[in-house]
Amino acid sequence: MRRGALNKMFSTASITRLEPMIQQLAQKLCNRILATKGTFDVPCAYSCFTVDVITDYCFDSNKGFLDQDSWYPNFRDANDEVVGMANITRQLPWVNVVMDLIPLCVVLLVIWIPIDHGWIWSH
Repeated sequence: MRRGALNKMFSTASITRLEPMIQQLAQKLCNRILATKGTFDVPCAYSCFTVDVITDYCFDSNKGFLDQDSWYPNFRDANDEVVGMANITRQLPWVNVVMDLIPLCVVLLVIWIPIDHGWIWSH
């Protein structure tokens, strides 16, 4: 991607216009943290904040993760999985080729099967 195409999105003037929105979401994050009783997962809290800022800026409508009752769901776990897979595919580029050969119906089946319950492996 050309760097020049993104320059106006990240110019000083553009970022300055974002400041009120970022301050509002930061205040919402602080209020949620102060209202939380006991311990909480700090990276999940910042993940909710980050996703709300990015989606508000890029899509003019945030995901509302800071408005949820809990810090979940967020995109942190999915992002960690993608980054982990990127490290594997960088070292073993043939994995991408194999993954591209998997039919979509198999991928959808894997998504919908509750593997975490263990019933698929018990037979």
